[in-house]
Order: sequence, then C-alpha cells, then structure tokens
Amino acid sequence: MKKTQRVVTIAIATFFLTTLIGCISARVFQTSGTTDTVAPVSDVKVIVALDPASEAWYRTNSTSGALRAALIDELRHAGKFAPSETILEFTVTDFYLRSFAQIFWLGYMAGSDSLVGNVTVKKGSTIVKTFDASAKGSDSAWSAMVLFRLSAGGRDDSLCRLIAKKTARDL
Repeated sequence: MKKTQRVVTIAIATFFLTTLIGCISARVFQTSGTTDTVAPVSDVKVIVALDPASEAWYRTNSTSGALRAALIDELRHAGKFAPSETILEFTVTDFYLRSFAQIFWLGYMAGSDSLVGNVTVKKGSTIVKTFDASAKGSDSAWSAMVLFRLSAGGRDDSLCRLIAKKTARDL
C-alpha cells in the first residue's frame, strides 16, 4: 500500500510541476558600447522589423504600445527616465505568440511565446550602447490560468515587462 501511495504522490507532484508552473524568462546582454552607466533616457521608440504575418499578429496584440509603456515605466522606476539627448530604440526582430487553442490543447508541446529584439541607446546620432534582448514563455493552459496569463495580451505583457525590467537594470 505504501508503494502505491508513493507512486500516486509522485504522479500528482509531476502533474503539478508540468502543468501548473509556468516558465517565463528573459535575457538582455550588452553587445557593444561603453560599460559606464548611460545618462537618463528622454524617449523610447519601438521599431518593428518583422515578416508581414508576424507583424500582423504583433500589431493585433498592441505589443508596441505595451513594450514602450513597460520600458518607460521601468526606466522611471530605476530613475533613468528624464529630459536629455539620449533616446532608447527597441527594434523587434522576432515575435511569436501562441493562440489560446494551442495552449489549451497542446500546452508545452505548442512551443513557447517569444519576443526578441535589439536595444540601441543613442545620444544624438552617436550610438552609446547596444543590447540583444529576448524573452520566452512556455505556459500551459493550467499555469496560464493560475498566473492570469491565459489571454494573448496577458502573456505578451509579461514578455514586455520582463524585457523592460532587465533593460532598465542593465542600462
């Protein structure tokens, strides 16, 4: 009987680990420029460089607005958003967001949501720093419900916020 209970406990624990825990991560790393802290940023621009199908889905989810707002919020929170000559440009180079049906029926097997881009910090026409940035999330239907990221917008906002937080920290 104890062996059966152990097997059932392991099966339940495995179920919870694989279906209820959502995984979202981001990487932002500097690729060129000075290692010094940059002067405060006065504006954030989002440039979209995607294929037409990805761009349509990107615009449907209002990702540019969400990304810009997240970057400005995190820069303000870090004390790095103030009037200056410095601007931050985020160029979106890859975007994929799974549909609700894909998440519900396939979960992890549907792949993962992703937002990838390049961050360029400019002072006038001079490039001060560049970063590569990416965020990836692989929520299942259950973890998305638990973490309130079931909608495409919720998952998209999570990706934007995570990239913004790491970008503001590394600036």
